[in-house]
Amino acid sequence: QGASTMRNAIKRITHKERAQPAHRKKLGLLEKHKDYVERAKHYHKKKDYMNVLKKKAAERNPDEFYFKMNSSEVSKGVHRDLDSGSLDTETVKLLKTQDLGYLVHKASIDLKKAEKLQNNLHLIGDRKPREHKLFVEDKSEVDEFNVASRFDTVPELADRTYNRPRVKDIERGVIIGGKTTKDVKKAQKLTAKSYDELNKRIKRAERLKKAAKCVQLQKNLMGKGSKRKIVDGNDSKSGVPVFKW
Repeated sequence: QGASTMRNAIKRITHKERAQPAHRKKLGLLEKHKDYVERAKHYHKKKDYMNVLKKKAAERNPDEFYFKMNSSEVSKGVHRDLDSGSLDTETVKLLKTQDLGYLVHKASIDLKKAEKLQNNLHLIGDRKPREHKLFVEDKSEVDEFNVASRFDTVPELADRTYNRPRVKDIERGVIIGGKTTKDVKKAQKLTAKSYDELNKRIKRAERLKKAAKCVQLQKNLMGKGSKRKIVDGNDSKSGVPVFKW
């Protein structure tokens, strides 16, 4: 044990690999054994691959067909895919995301404008016909009943459920929306137009929300994993099919 320890303690000679001779320096570095091994492995790998290709070419079936041939070709010895005009999955997902953002943006604009109209009209929700029950003594009063005289207003304002001033207020000029019958009718038309716009914007916002849900569903269906439809679009409350992953 002591001799082997002393032998390991003694400095050994470092064997250096031979360098390229001076008269061959124009050829570059001298190839070492490990360089030859790498070159030989690479050469044999290419040779084996060429042999496999030769075997496939020799055993090729002239009647062979697969559907990829419909969307590819060999041009000048190079195999390439044809441009079918269809987009790849990632591009379609990106476009779906942009469509979804646009739909959500337009729906939020309509909802904000509808909320502004509601505040201006002092109404929450759509305008609904209201019932005003009045009690009379007998049937004769029903036949001779006059709404304008009962509410002490002019006949032009009798069918209004809001801003219905009395005759004395009209004579004094205390009326919101105009001092004359023409002004009152003009105000009524503007109000009706505002209600129609409110209803249209609310309905359009609902349609945009439904479209956004459909786009989001299509984007989710493009993802990986198995999925199964559990509720049809006609049976769901939102009108959008329900899937389970």
